[in-house]
Amino acid sequence: MKKTITFSLIFIFSCVLLTAYLVKLYLQIPSDWTSEGIIKRELHSEKLVTKFHIDEKAIHPYSRELIMKGNIDGKGLLYIGVPETYVKMDTIQNEFEIKYHGDWYGDTCYVSFEPIDMTKGELLIDYKIHSSKK
Repeated sequence: MKKTITFSLIFIFSCVLLTAYLVKLYLQIPSDWTSEGIIKRELHSEKLVTKFHIDEKAIHPYSRELIMKGNIDGKGLLYIGVPETYVKMDTIQNEFEIKYHGDWYGDTCYVSFEPIDMTKGELLIDYKIHSSKK
């Protein structure tokens, strides 16, 4: 009887320790996720569409940060969003830098460049899409 009680107490104590350890591990799992990257594109006199996706581990995107910079030898239009319903448009020329931060709920974002009067240039897109796992 004494051995059974001792074994039961050790078992219960071990279960409590294991539960506490698992709770600690669970609380360390981040609920926020940031997908980020840098995309570099050469610009020419034809339209260019670039897209980027959230990380597969992220589930619910809620915002994005974009820094787009570069240079062109003339003028062009830069669109941000999704095709057919771009949410932002900027006219760019010569050396440019555009920062954009806003809500974003899709798993893919597009940047479209449409030349107006140019022959060559370069575009660098530094992006972050913030998501949650829950």
